[in-house]
Amino acid sequence: SGILSVVLLMSGMSALSSTIPISIIHAQNANPRLAGMASSLVMGLSFAMGAVTATPFGILADNVGIENATSLPLILPILAGFTALSLKTD
Repeated sequence: SGILSVVLLMSGMSALSSTIPISIIHAQNANPRLAGMASSLVMGLSFAMGAVTATPFGILADNVGIENATSLPLILPILAGFTALSLKTD
């Protein structure tokens, strides 16, 4: 169970991290004159969201256990997939 949890956690982290370059490209295409600002904003917001959610997930892990707390974010890739379906194609 321990090794499987680590493998699943790392695959989830990889799946979530793999979307950052795509988000940067979309942001730069949306505002090509300020491409540097757009990519900095996307990266800054992604790091800020990690910092903001670290404490609540830590509190959740203290209250319900680490196994249950790490199972909750498994929903995020599914939500991201549905959100990606709403993006317009070129």
